[in-house]
Amino acid sequence: NICNLQDQQQLLTKIQAKHLMELGLQDQQQLLTKIQAKHFMEQRLQDQQQHLTKMQVKHLMELGLQDQQQLLTKIQAKHLMELGL
Repeated sequence: NICNLQDQQQLLTKIQAKHLMELGLQDQQQLLTKIQAKHFMEQRLQDQQQHLTKMQVKHLMELGLQDQQQLLTKIQAKHLMELGL
């Protein structure tokens, strides 16, 4: 009878150990999933930031071209006025 109780106790201990290991694996999997999700979000933010930077650079270049165009127009107008004079 005592042997039977010991066997049951050993079996119970094995089941608990297996269960704990499975829980540990689940925890690791959840942590990994969270890390992957965070990494994915950070990657998306980086992509958005790069896109925004490209748009800003393009806008600055367009502004620079506008400034050059305005300057050129002023020079041409001044030149035409001088020719007229």
